[in-house]
Amino acid sequence: MIKVFRSLLILFSYVTIFSVYVEAVAVGSIAEVQSHVFTHKTTYGKDRLWVALDLDNTVMHPDHKDLLCSDQWWEATINYLKGQHLSHISEANVFDISVSIVSPPYFDIQNVLRMRLVEEQMGTFIRELQVAGISVIGLTARSHQQVACTMRQLGDIDVDFSRTCPTPGEEMHLQHTKGFAPCYVNGILFCSFNPKGGVLSDFINAMKADKKPSSLIFIDDKEKHVNCVGGAVEALNIPYLGLRYGAADQLVKSYVLPETTKKLFDALMHPDYLQAVDKDKTLIRARLIKQHLGITIDDVEKAPAIIDTQLKNLNQELTESKSLTAKRHYNKAGNQNLVRGNNVTKITTGS
Repeated sequence: MIKVFRSLLILFSYVTIFSVYVEAVAVGSIAEVQSHVFTHKTTYGKDRLWVALDLDNTVMHPDHKDLLCSDQWWEATINYLKGQHLSHISEANVFDISVSIVSPPYFDIQNVLRMRLVEEQMGTFIRELQVAGISVIGLTARSHQQVACTMRQLGDIDVDFSRTCPTPGEEMHLQHTKGFAPCYVNGILFCSFNPKGGVLSDFINAMKADKKPSSLIFIDDKEKHVNCVGGAVEALNIPYLGLRYGAADQLVKSYVLPETTKKLFDALMHPDYLQAVDKDKTLIRARLIKQHLGITIDDVEKAPAIIDTQLKNLNQELTESKSLTAKRHYNKAGNQNLVRGNNVTKITTGS
């Protein structure tokens, strides 16, 4: 009877410990995060404890009054395009088309954008974990294309994930998923828009046994990512604490897409831009970003005189027309047709 009771007690303890894998603990400040981390560390010890942090709206956000290229800017811009320019595209295709339009200026701006800490104490929190010898890594949805700008942005706010990451000096490319391949550079896992849980799981499985985490804490502003990572870590039988960090919630909730961004994308939907060759698109886009957002992209001064003429004509047409939808047509399959009088020309979106 005693043996049965002990077996049930062990089973109950196992279920209780691992039930956290499918729920996120909500925290609103670094002070709350520190309290939960201390409790977890006391329970499981700090030996091979990993603390993984999301970057955008967790560690940092844009140091710009319009929060350009923030998660909320991205989502609001996608929704603006879907409602204003792509409303008749099928739901199956409209997201991919919107992403292809938003991505080029997003990367342009990110390459020169500066960041600030979401909470001033975040930098100190990370450094204190590192001084204590705890492995701290970044786990971001950002793509491999953003490695260089991410390192620059983190350097500006004195955050360095390579200090106590589990594999200092190593780089890794994970080829397990469809689409863009995730990579690990300087203590940061760039998931390239793949599920964070799957990427982290593959990364842990690729490590030597003595480097794998004995327990793991993940901090992210999005509950879906906290739960996704929790499910993956559960499958690895690693004690897990997921913290849904809400310090930036009010910035997200109250965000309104600026008129300047709307005007930029109205211009980027113009046929003269969409039909331009890739090289000219880059230059036109740089000029439009400077014109509408006041941000100077490296290529902006390289534009030849012909680009100025194209921009002048484009801006004049935008001023004269309240809507560009009469000038183009996208079919439900996602192909874009430009309609000019009786002539229909099929073109591609993005660059």
